[in-house]
Amino acid sequence: MNLPLFEATRHILPSLASGFGLTAGLIVAIGAQNAFVLKQGVQGRHIGPVVLLCCVYDIALIVCGLAGMGTVILAHPALVDTVRYLGAAMLAVYGLRSWLAAWRGTSALSMQAVPESLPQAAPPYWSAPVCAATGAAGAVSARQAVIRRAGRHESPSGSLRAVLLSVTLLTLLNPHVYLDTVVLLGGVGGTLPWPERGWFGAGAMVASCVWFVLLGYGARRLSGWFARPVAWRALDAMIGCVMFIIAASLLMAHF
Repeated sequence: MNLPLFEATRHILPSLASGFGLTAGLIVAIGAQNAFVLKQGVQGRHIGPVVLLCCVYDIALIVCGLAGMGTVILAHPALVDTVRYLGAAMLAVYGLRSWLAAWRGTSALSMQAVPESLPQAAPPYWSAPVCAATGAAGAVSARQAVIRRAGRHESPSGSLRAVLLSVTLLTLLNPHVYLDTVVLLGGVGGTLPWPERGWFGAGAMVASCVWFVLLGYGARRLSGWFARPVAWRALDAMIGCVMFIIAASLLMAHF
């Protein structure tokens, strides 16, 4: 038996598992960021960039926590209060938008903009590349082409820039992100010596990336169920409730 390799593995695996398990327990919860990623995944819009940006932010926050930024944050309560109030206001606005979408059914309408079947005599709108294929394969390729064409005319609020801005605000203006990832996770990892601390952080990063990939791309499996407008109304209403509950918890934490 290779004793040096065994000794190294004996220290690495527990640290990896500890970081992975703690992060999984913290991140698998219905929060503002997760609710937004879930909705983007169901809609099938900008899933890759959204998942990538969430992973980048989480990795950066984990690194900051392991570097000791948690103690700096706790030493400046005025900064924490500022982020708390800004985050509560932003969450309230987003919650109101979600409730309005539930009331008007705008999310369902955006999904219904793509037709389920092609007409018998295709007009010029469908274009030659779409009509080139026939049969089931042709219907699939035609539908994909329509989805791409519809994506070019999406509303400003659904553009890639607006979506990534929403991810940034929901992540960086949420004090719970700093308390969980930087303070708590960084505090636990900070008690470990190097290189165990690094392996703890690696496990935390893997858990975060796995979660966002599963949430974003796994939610696409629910698109069939969300073909019904009532399902979209329920999801928007639920997201609005989550946003207002988190906003209220941020404000109540000050008292």
